[in-house]
Amino acid sequence: MNWTLSDLFVKLARQVAASQTELKSTIMNSKYHIARLFTLLAITLSCCSGAVYSQDDEFDRESLKIRDTIILRSKAKLYGTVVSEGVEDGRKIVVFRPKDGGVLKLDVAKMVYLGKIRRIDEIDRNYNQHIETIADDPASHWELYEWCGDQPQGRVRFKDQRQFHLERIAELDPDDSAAKRKLGYDFIKEQNRWVPEKLYQKTLGYEKRGTGWSPVLQREIDKGFDEVEALKGKRKSAFRIWKKELAKGRVNPTVLRDELFKICDPLGVVIVFEAAREEPRPAVRALYVEAIGRVPTRVALNALCVFAVEEEVVGTRESALALLAQDHYDAGAAVSVLATYLASKSNAYVNRAAFGIGELGDQSATLALAAALVTSHMVKPGGQSGRINAGVGSDGNVNGLNMGGDQKPVVKSFSNKEVVEALKKVSDQNFGFNADQWKDWYIKSHTHHDIQVRR
Repeated sequence: MNWTLSDLFVKLARQVAASQTELKSTIMNSKYHIARLFTLLAITLSCCSGAVYSQDDEFDRESLKIRDTIILRSKAKLYGTVVSEGVEDGRKIVVFRPKDGGVLKLDVAKMVYLGKIRRIDEIDRNYNQHIETIADDPASHWELYEWCGDQPQGRVRFKDQRQFHLERIAELDPDDSAAKRKLGYDFIKEQNRWVPEKLYQKTLGYEKRGTGWSPVLQREIDKGFDEVEALKGKRKSAFRIWKKELAKGRVNPTVLRDELFKICDPLGVVIVFEAAREEPRPAVRALYVEAIGRVPTRVALNALCVFAVEEEVVGTRESALALLAQDHYDAGAAVSVLATYLASKSNAYVNRAAFGIGELGDQSATLALAAALVTSHMVKPGGQSGRINAGVGSDGNVNGLNMGGDQKPVVKSFSNKEVVEALKKVSDQNFGFNADQWKDWYIKSHTHHDIQVRR
């Protein structure tokens, strides 16, 4: 194609005109948002100061009317009226009259973003009619606000208009609490004023999360919990691999032991404890107990107490008790856990717990030991309570009894020798099975008399 000088000037002029149109619309759009910003600032200041706007200040009805909209490629929006749409030289052309005046002829393919031209419909025209005749008072603005929300997709379609009506209500009636709350304000009773909710919550140390407010610190707490859960997942995965290596038997036992110790840290101790409760092999259980004993936490202490009482292998039971005596565990805390077994349905557990308390040498369980000098348990006729097949839960309580046979169990009293021995160890006294004497001694030795004689 051969271009003449005249053609080039025409083409250049069209491009300049198009650029000027987009620039003009961008400036118009910016002015609109700047004006809105100052309006919001004015409302904020009025709400905070309690100033009342005069109802004689008529609002700009024209600016609220719904108009045809064209989105330019710069993302700027033109508001006005679509005069006509057609085709020229094979191109789709729209003739548009902006609300501020003038007429534009736009090449839709080159200048309109995705060809988006929104023309108003019957609902929009109804709103325009309402805004022409609405009375400038709170009740009328509330009515039109609700009408907008009731229309199809009204909360989106009339988002700006609904916001304006709320702002206008707040201008006309600063005491309208419903409008203030919808605008995002909180009433501070102590200061007798309304402040923006976001600002108020921020001063209290809260932040918006979902549909509510939560402490900023909570975000860090949740983040910490998430990180802990992720680390626990890694421990579980590592432990599964470790058990597979153990089953294969091809890895050096010392290496396996060291790997288990790495897994059994404060986050992995529960995983190892649960595995130990299900482990049928005594040697592996003993290894688990050793790993748990390296962890200086209350969880590990509780786990060792369980093994010190419920473990059937004497050597492993004694190992757990020896680990409880380490400096990184609190003997008093261990004794308080062991003391819960003194009320067990299993006489064997009662005596094992008493033995452990005696070894740890803490007097805090003296009264509980005195109450367990003689205990009653259900046994099979001719049998011993220590041979009862009991299902024990993770809290150390017996979940059920399996006596075997058809004979009905009977209640039998037991004088618990290990309880007496434990009392003797922790007190250096010997009152045998006389529970009252043990109680009297403990009360007297732990009661401080501070008597001052005045003349």
